[in-house]
Amino acid sequence: RAVDQTAPPPLYVAAKRGRVADLRREAQILELVAGHPAIIELHGFVEDPRPGGRAFLFLEICSGGELFDRLIDSGCLSERAARPFARNIAEALRHCLS
Repeated sequence: RAVDQTAPPPLYVAAKRGRVADLRREAQILELVAGHPAIIELHGFVEDPRPGGRAFLFLEICSGGELFDRLIDSGCLSERAARPFARNIAEALRHCLS
């Protein structure tokens, strides 16, 4: 079987559907804060031009899961376990505010 080594790898994304105004604003914010590894990457925004149409955001897939879900599952995190999460959040906030 031949494989085209020059072809880019497939891009897997998560799709989020919602109201046009809400998702347009979210896309604008993601574009403003792009470029940090702890901030989800926006791959595209599409809106249905028909009246009452919906919009779609296409986002980077984050396979690690939600921090909130981890906290609920474990009940709590030790300071040592929480440190990398707090550091990533602080660095992402610094990026957003710079």
